[in-house]
Amino acid sequence: MFSRILVAMDDSAEGDHIFEEALSIAKMTNARLMLMHVLSAAEVECLDVYGSVLERSPDRYNSRTDQWETARQHCLEILRTRHMAMCDAGISADIGLPAGNPGYQICEMAQKWGADLILLGRRGLTDQDDYLINSVSNYVLHHAPCAILVIPRDTKVQPSSSRN
Repeated sequence: MFSRILVAMDDSAEGDHIFEEALSIAKMTNARLMLMHVLSAAEVECLDVYGSVLERSPDRYNSRTDQWETARQHCLEILRTRHMAMCDAGISADIGLPAGNPGYQICEMAQKWGADLILLGRRGLTDQDDYLINSVSNYVLHHAPCAILVIPRDTKVQPSSSRN
């Protein structure tokens, strides 16, 4: 059974769904969770594809830095709220808020934290769209150091019923 589950989620309704599934799985397995959100440049829209500031003017840089910090604080608050809910349910959990490429950061955190399962969602893209936009779940499927459970939208993980 799994004892350390990394839960990769964002602040969308999909992230709420993944959180609920993680809560359900943790109750079934008594696993420790790592609740994780990756703050990415695409999410904040403050860096170009090469990771440099879009414009070099000090005013533009300060504005983008403020946007980044606002997004970071927002995500941290969501993680803390979800962490408290886990603790209230008697589940051990940590939180992580790295910045960078989401797929890479999820795999890196799983390796460093010693996860034996990664739980994440998917947007339900076609294979062609998945390839073109370089989806997070696709990256993780090909690079993860452990088992992966991808939860499609509107899917509930149900405990298996015992057969007599």
